[in-house]
Amino acid sequence: MTRHLSLQERSRCVPILNTDSSLYFGQREILIATSNFLVQRSFETDVDFSSDYFYLYSAVISNGEIYVHANNSLYQLQFPKLILVTEFKSTQFQPIFTFNNTLYGQTENSLYALTNNKFTPVRTISEGFYVSFCEKLVFVRPRTSVSTVKNDFSEEKITVLSRKSAFFAFGQGGVIVFSDASEKAFQIYDFVNQTIVESKNGALGYSKIKNVLVHGPTGISLAENVLSGIPHKLLEISALTNKKLLTEVN
Repeated sequence: MTRHLSLQERSRCVPILNTDSSLYFGQREILIATSNFLVQRSFETDVDFSSDYFYLYSAVISNGEIYVHANNSLYQLQFPKLILVTEFKSTQFQPIFTFNNTLYGQTENSLYALTNNKFTPVRTISEGFYVSFCEKLVFVRPRTSVSTVKNDFSEEKITVLSRKSAFFAFGQGGVIVFSDASEKAFQIYDFVNQTIVESKNGALGYSKIKNVLVHGPTGISLAENVLSGIPHKLLEISALTNKKLLTEVN
């Protein structure tokens, strides 16, 4: 029987980057849906993915396999089940990303690369963290800087942050949002232009930003009305050609 995701289910979808499909995370199930929300496959799981913080989940394709990061664990979709690859019980594991055809994950102190379905530490992380967008990678040091990362993980083009930008509010969809302690002044880093834009839009606060997130072909992003007035470009992915294209938003 043909089934489409309901409006409520659509609001909880996480796009699989570089494809025209999305994942719906539900109570003890994951569904793969097309761009028009037609359910293609369902996966059984004994894990409840119905967290209000579903935007922290991530899904990527690496070496032809779909990997999902959620609930501090890494899973692989192997029809008809979701297979646990590894989990981190003692430390907070950040969303996964791909860079140079390798799947990576990170904790507060280490960067890990997935090899033979095992995460192996490859670099020590100090006073910062990596944020990825469409194979572009930066290293963030709150209150200090955002640096672009080269293929060998060396850093270049350092963009200086305000000392007041102490709180990391959001880092997906081609932008990184930093907030001051009062949630009244913000700095927004643009991945494509590699520049900082100032804003005083209170919706960007780290306690409110989840209310203005939307889903698109590049993953979860800020709603267009929030981005309006910000000179910003997004890397959108063409579902037909599966190639990365630069598209003006404003």
